[in-house]
Amino acid sequence: MTWIGRKKIAFIPLSRPNAHPPDQVPADWEAQILRRVLFDPNPTTGADRSLRAYIHAASSGRADLDAVVMPRESVDQQDVPVAFLEGKLGAQLRSQGFNAAAIVMLGGPGAGTAQSGGFWARFVMLEGVGVWAMELMHCLTAFRHAHNMGKFDEMSCACATHPSAYTKAAIGWLGASAIASHSGQSANYSLHTVGLVQPPPSGRVATVRIGRQVPYLMVEARQKVDQFDANIPSEGVIMYRVQTSDPLGAAQNGIAPIELLTTTALKPGQSFTSSSGVTVKVTSAFAGGFTVRITRPADPRCADILRKIADIDDRLDEPGIDPNEKKRLRIAQRSTQDTSQTTRLFLRQQANPRQTCRNREELRQVTLLALMPPERRSVRDTSSWKLSMNGTLSKGKRLLPTRYRTNRCSRRATACGLRTRLSSSVMPRTDVDNSWF
Repeated sequence: MTWIGRKKIAFIPLSRPNAHPPDQVPADWEAQILRRVLFDPNPTTGADRSLRAYIHAASSGRADLDAVVMPRESVDQQDVPVAFLEGKLGAQLRSQGFNAAAIVMLGGPGAGTAQSGGFWARFVMLEGVGVWAMELMHCLTAFRHAHNMGKFDEMSCACATHPSAYTKAAIGWLGASAIASHSGQSANYSLHTVGLVQPPPSGRVATVRIGRQVPYLMVEARQKVDQFDANIPSEGVIMYRVQTSDPLGAAQNGIAPIELLTTTALKPGQSFTSSSGVTVKVTSAFAGGFTVRITRPADPRCADILRKIADIDDRLDEPGIDPNEKKRLRIAQRSTQDTSQTTRLFLRQQANPRQTCRNREELRQVTLLALMPPERRSVRDTSSWKLSMNGTLSKGKRLLPTRYRTNRCSRRATACGLRTRLSSSVMPRTDVDNSWF
């Protein structure tokens, strides 16, 4: 669920005359609620700390609230369930267009709770705006607690700091265009601080996601850029691991949905390496963010392929190969040392490293063909093998079995940094697993 646009919320003051200790009802209780919700300036700085200001800042203006303080209610009991007023007021409030309702009480802290994805929330005056915001976000978005993130996520601390990029994206406050997906081995990114207005300007991203399957990593920049993120523990770049595929952030298999890996944000010159071998290094700072370099280890399967491809080099060095042909092969190898941008994009989108070549000879044949210029793909024992435009190998007029398709072997070889020629001659596949990329 997302919180987009203005939501109409009823705030209902509820007192307990016979509570232990008794509630001390202020004469201007309704005015105090409106102050907390609509305009609550810091006495020192003058910055607005109200609930509405928080929702506006955290959502970059995507979300808003229309607050209505209802007449006071009272009850002669100590404990008040979150939906205590459902029978009396629920239908009436819904008919009047309210999206949620909150019972506001006068007890001590710790009362904050809500119906996740429901209608009712409950909190007390002594609890800060962070608790009020969290409980209403539970109601209106059904998003769960982001445990283990400390003050780097409102849904973890209820302390009125900005939610993480992961949480903002889940509830509709951060668009997909602001999230970069890291592929390949190393790349640089300019991170736009999450607490600033989103989406980021051109050339920046709000966060980088590393990995396509759960668990995956996310990297973002945090700075004390406003009255809310002034409460984060440190400034710099943080990395955390998302361990759930649930769109509402619910835990799965008894594992916390999210885990902060950098308890202290990284500053320029510092780096962090995750248990999976992914390294994030902060290379520099700029106005409103940081530049990072993200490096992930090569897939371990590449080592085996690289050993196999060495056999191809040995074959190229064998006596009997025409010197001019050998020279052309070497030039082709050097000229294709770095795959083109088109090929890199193709690999990120289409390659499937889990589909491995069946045997050593198959890899040698396919990669040897890919290394050769098209007009010279007939040499020695591969003279009757030809690479067709649809990405298959054929021998004479007979189509070879599926296992000889180049988009299973040559493409995987290129993904590991081998010098293969891949372009439009290899047709794309859509039924592939992109998790490695």
